[in-house]
Amino acid sequence: MTIRSRRTRLLDQLRAAFPDLEVKVERIIAEGDLVSLHWSAVGTNTVAVPGFPDKARKSK
Repeated sequence: MTIRSRRTRLLDQLRAAFPDLEVKVERIIAEGDLVSLHWSAVGTNTVAVPGFPDKARKSK
């Protein structure tokens, strides 16, 4: 399995688990050849996902 197919599978699973997922880029900082991205995400999980709160709860 390629890295691209693994990434696609993971994103598909996240979209299925969090159909109302909203991702927001809070800030981007660049200095020289380094870049830092601060982001947040919120959504309601509709299926059981290991490491996340119970189903039908809003996660942030």
